[in-house]
Amino acid sequence: MRHFLVILFLLITQGGFTQNEANIWYFGEYAGLDFNSGAPVVLLNSAMVMDEGVSTISDVNGNLFFYTNGIDVWNRNHQKMPNGTGLNGHSSSTNSGFIVPKPGSTTTYYIFTTDAFFGPLGLCYSVVDMTLQAGLGDVTQKNLFLHSPVTEKIAAIEHANGQGLWVVTHQGNSNVFQSWLVTSSGVSTTPVATNIGTVHSNANSGNGIGYMKFSPDGKQLALTIYGLGIIALFDFDAAAGTFSNAQTFPGTWDDVYGIEFSPNGKLLYVSSDTVLLQFDLTAGTLNDIVNTQTQVGGIGQMPMAFIAPVQLGPDRKIYWGVYYSDYLGVINDPNQPGLACNSVAQGVSLGGRHSLSGLPVFVASLFYAKPFHYVNTCFEDTTHFWTNDSLSFDSVTWNFGDPVSGIYNTSSLFAPTHIYTTTGTFTVTMVVFKGLLTDTMIQTIA
Repeated sequence: MRHFLVILFLLITQGGFTQNEANIWYFGEYAGLDFNSGAPVVLLNSAMVMDEGVSTISDVNGNLFFYTNGIDVWNRNHQKMPNGTGLNGHSSSTNSGFIVPKPGSTTTYYIFTTDAFFGPLGLCYSVVDMTLQAGLGDVTQKNLFLHSPVTEKIAAIEHANGQGLWVVTHQGNSNVFQSWLVTSSGVSTTPVATNIGTVHSNANSGNGIGYMKFSPDGKQLALTIYGLGIIALFDFDAAAGTFSNAQTFPGTWDDVYGIEFSPNGKLLYVSSDTVLLQFDLTAGTLNDIVNTQTQVGGIGQMPMAFIAPVQLGPDRKIYWGVYYSDYLGVINDPNQPGLACNSVAQGVSLGGRHSLSGLPVFVASLFYAKPFHYVNTCFEDTTHFWTNDSLSFDSVTWNFGDPVSGIYNTSSLFAPTHIYTTTGTFTVTMVVFKGLLTDTMIQTIA
């Protein structure tokens, strides 16, 4: 048993990302949240006011490192880093600043910035070294140019090999996605280009505005084009950095801006002017998906307000902001279709501070957790299964995909074991129950 526990510890802690790095949020008008206790706790110590385009990063234990609006960089003491001013972001850019850790390092970070309205500053990045200023960090290289013109969109996901990252942007006046490889050697200056989907043209019409997000597993990317009223979905190859299977939702959508996947990647949430919409990506054809449209949030009686940012949190809930509200909305069960997602408009108080048009953005892989874990898969060994989320649901049923084993093919234990009757590949299904809600998670093991 002692050896088994050591194996579990190694499996749980391996990998390049931990959700703790997304545990501190700063955004809007001096607003902040701390997720380290498991639920968001209001923070009132922010030094930043920014409409949109913000990013925050913490260390692996959830301690704040720094935050940025793509123009200035604040350290954990809420002071501007000595060289942390004058970055090439923009106060009106959807993703003015986006923090990405350097693979293989716990002290070096990149801040990718985008200009607004296809501006000439384009896409740049700056380098932060956390070993400087007695551990408070400083910017060592600033505004290293990559490309212009670009839209205001940035998204990032782990490479399929687990050793690098893709930072994805979109060219302005073009239908080209650019996938920039980030490794332990640095940022590649030659992107992988994919011509696909709608041309993002005429920046002055708002066609560069809007978020794009990866699903946590990195298999899909979704985006909004504010000026054209477009919602689009793409498949992504995390090994090659390329896109395929462009799907543009039929029709036009009012002021679409924020977008986010559910933790399991099966549902898509989109902010459209004064409402928050959900779409079921498993429904079938694109028309079938659009027909699942459900309004799961709205602004109520707030005058001149609109819903803007939508962001998955480290607690696997989704948070959405209403412009100049002193609350964030929260989707408590974002893997559940329709109104069962349990969206609450005044979900989290900001302590009198206000959300605006942005919430912090992160590498989507931070929020990816395998549905369950297992060890010992050699024939005639006892295979052990478990999930890190057992405290978040009431009960569970397992099907080990081994019907020859008869009554031993299923279990209702939180951490069951199974001895497979033969060699091969098996599809294991775990169904979890929380009140009247269910969620099915499937994984193939060999």
